[in-house]
Amino acid sequence: MTILKCKICGGNLEALPGMTVGSCGSCGSRVTLPSLNDDKRANLYNRAGRLRRAHEYDKAASLYENILAEDMADAEAYWSLVLCKFGVEYVEDPHSHRMVPTCNRTQIASIFEDEDYRRALEHAEGEARFLYEEEAGRIDAIQQGILEISNRETAPFDIFICYKETDERGRRTEESVLAQDIYDELTSNGYGVFFSRVTLADKLGTAYEPYIFAALRSAAVMLVVGTRAERLDAVWVKNEWSRYLALIKAEARKTLIPVYRDMEPEDMPDALRRLQGQDMGQLGSMQDLVRIVRRIVGPAEPWSANGKVVIGGNRSTSLIIGPGGWRAGETEPELRLDKEGRTVLGFTGKPGDTLIIPDGVTSVAAGAFMNSLSLERAILQDGVTEIAPEVFKGCVNLKILSLPDDLETIGDGAFANCAALESLNLGESVRVIGEGAFMGCAVLNDVIFSFYGLKSIGGRAFFGCAPKSLDLPRTLEIIGTEAFANCAALEEIILPDTLCSVGERAFDGCFALKHVTLAGGKRGDKIPPFAAWGGGEFSSARPDIVISDDIKTVGEDAFATCGYLVSLTIPRSVETIGRSAFAGCAALKWVKFEESGLQSICADAFAGCTALKGIDLPPRLKFIGKNAFAGCVLLRRLTFPGVLEKVEEGAFSGCSGLEKITVKTSRALNYAAMGLNDDDLRLSVKVESTSVGEKAFAGWTAMKSLTLNKEIVHVWAGAFQNCSGLTELKLPGKLESIEARAFAGCAAISGELKFPPSIEKIGESAFDGCAELESVTLASFGNCTVGKNAFAGCTGLRQVNFDSDSFIDIEEGAFRGCSGIEELRVPKAAAIGPGAFADCGSLRRVIVTGEYTSLGEGAFAGCGQLTEAVFDAYGDGEYYSQFDFNAVFASTPFIVKSLSGVCPKCGARIRRGKKCGVCGLSAPPAGVSKIDAKLFKILLPWIVLTAAIIYAMMPIFNIFAR
Repeated sequence: MTILKCKICGGNLEALPGMTVGSCGSCGSRVTLPSLNDDKRANLYNRAGRLRRAHEYDKAASLYENILAEDMADAEAYWSLVLCKFGVEYVEDPHSHRMVPTCNRTQIASIFEDEDYRRALEHAEGEARFLYEEEAGRIDAIQQGILEISNRETAPFDIFICYKETDERGRRTEESVLAQDIYDELTSNGYGVFFSRVTLADKLGTAYEPYIFAALRSAAVMLVVGTRAERLDAVWVKNEWSRYLALIKAEARKTLIPVYRDMEPEDMPDALRRLQGQDMGQLGSMQDLVRIVRRIVGPAEPWSANGKVVIGGNRSTSLIIGPGGWRAGETEPELRLDKEGRTVLGFTGKPGDTLIIPDGVTSVAAGAFMNSLSLERAILQDGVTEIAPEVFKGCVNLKILSLPDDLETIGDGAFANCAALESLNLGESVRVIGEGAFMGCAVLNDVIFSFYGLKSIGGRAFFGCAPKSLDLPRTLEIIGTEAFANCAALEEIILPDTLCSVGERAFDGCFALKHVTLAGGKRGDKIPPFAAWGGGEFSSARPDIVISDDIKTVGEDAFATCGYLVSLTIPRSVETIGRSAFAGCAALKWVKFEESGLQSICADAFAGCTALKGIDLPPRLKFIGKNAFAGCVLLRRLTFPGVLEKVEEGAFSGCSGLEKITVKTSRALNYAAMGLNDDDLRLSVKVESTSVGEKAFAGWTAMKSLTLNKEIVHVWAGAFQNCSGLTELKLPGKLESIEARAFAGCAAISGELKFPPSIEKIGESAFDGCAELESVTLASFGNCTVGKNAFAGCTGLRQVNFDSDSFIDIEEGAFRGCSGIEELRVPKAAAIGPGAFADCGSLRRVIVTGEYTSLGEGAFAGCGQLTEAVFDAYGDGEYYSQFDFNAVFASTPFIVKSLSGVCPKCGARIRRGKKCGVCGLSAPPAGVSKIDAKLFKILLPWIVLTAAIIYAMMPIFNIFAR
């Protein structure tokens, strides 16, 4: 029997196999049950239920998703997702004492239309299905009540401030104080702000959800205020901003801005960290925040309220023209209309006048108000869809301008030389701004574009204006010649990816320009080619170019030959850098890739970037195209990511300044073909992958030094084969195996090669031909195999140091031809294969210390200098009788007998100086060599003959002696 927690109150439920409905002994509720097959599943439900009851709806939902990943037919999991989605909480009814639902996450759509609810019904049966339908009816009724109240809230909000009001002790938080300051500043600027401390003050004793829901729906901006990470992640704070993020996905015209102080952006929750925030600890941050809000929401319009037009200021100098004619304070102005009353032909008045175009007027004739010195304010009401050329040209006293919501076209020179005009707010209905439309508006410093709508900005449209920043619409396609030229105060600009054409000298003379941001729009999130923009747009200022984090593709030729580009950050959203995207950017020094989804760098992408010094390729990069970095002569270092699969021919050809390369991939890449094997390269390579793949670095002759990851366990076959320039090699401390020909042909490796105690295998021909290698030290915790021809041809090898306690299996020809070895001590336990040390021409002495060391045929054959073989074994010497020493030591001059009393002929154990009991050979005295004994046998007859002759001649010697 499995114990489940009641999803309503958290009390214990006893769930038997097959039960779909049960009763809670704690709250008395009749509840649906999940299908359970093990305790793990029950624990998941209990954890998720606990999170949901604690209002951690998103975390709970992720656990229910995990349950559904294993069982797509679990009706209770679908229903639980519905409870999370609608923020259902169960509270006790004070009258009936029953547990009834409340909703903390109102949805616009009905619960009956929810896909998860429908799937719950689809997989439920009997009473469980009935309970789902009954509970859904209650939730829907609550929803309708909330929506009814929220719809009655007639005052929409521009801004929603999200923050934590009190701390765990009930005291007011720092966030609350900061939010109050922001509220006061924004409301003083005329904005409608939802600030719960003030907005909900008169709602005490009522449910807040309808009012919060209405504010979330209406607000164009949410400000999430925080001074501590844990308060940004507090349950109800997160509930508000996570709901707003969900609304943003459905409505792209909402914006969430994290507003923080006394903390770092990286300390925020992940969902907020990715957003552009405002640090309120900086000087002037409040003014910056208001400016950002104004850019998004637009300026507050004090003259519009309750559908009536209100004009402030001195009534005697105000002119109001409406549907019934006009009235004036002191003098009657002249307003000329056409016969139909739909087109304004002209206007004259006195200084300080305010012009309001009447309802029903659809256009204003060209030049209608040209050079009108009296006009200070102009309000064009809805219905005017076009402003003709030069309508307000030369109105040098025009300070305030309000454009209608349905305006589509602003004609050529429409507001040219309006020298007093300070601000401009363009709605999303505007499609075209004509040539020179605002040219010469020298104090126009606040230009606000709608995010969407505008298609074209004509030549010289804002020539000589004074904006400090420009955020151009995400639908803009054309910027004309010199459109923003001589905007000397312009510091930053955001350009959309929808641009198809930018005229020559569009930003010429913008000497203060510091930042140019390229932002995504509605048409593919792809940066178009700057090469088609006429060239030299930003050359005078050389600003930082920033790609916004909604761009997915940097298109073909996007920045090709942009001589002003010095540094660049590629954001995490970019997936592809197109062909020749940055080709020929001769001033580009630094490229930084944020940890991103970038997967492809296409052909010639950075070719000819002759000032580029360093680049760390992003961790998800899989493909680098042909000649991608060709000719980057100052490039000093590179990092290849772990998932890199293919690098095409010549990708790094001509990168003559390369010094250091870090490799995180274990795949085999053709480094020679990609241009990293040029004769003038001397590369230091660091391998950070935890294994080295087969032929991963084979033939990379430009590699001079190599550092391997200390965690590497295996080096696969041919990994560094024929890396003939490699001189320095240090093996990692956890290495277990080196496969066949891994370092074969690395003729320049020199010095000592020390194998770690973890080594178990050195594969066939692993170091074959490493002629400069001088010393090998081999110690192993367990058994170790030195494969066939592993060190064959290492002619410079002078020392081979085996650990005496290791078992070493030295296979055929392992050290064949190592002509520099002079002395060898074989460990106590070893298997020496056929020809293992054959042709070691300088080998003079061999000491075998093992009791049961096996010796292969010709193990020491052809060792022409070998004069002494010592069997320093203290066990049963008879073991060596099985070996034919003449074969083992074939073609050697002579062999010293064993110091431990082993017969040099048959290998049997004998006492020193005694006759061998096996083969009958009389052992020579200790210290006499086998060759001395043979010589004694050969010379004995001659000695006897000489003695006989001397004995026979003794009388003759005596005669002569007399």
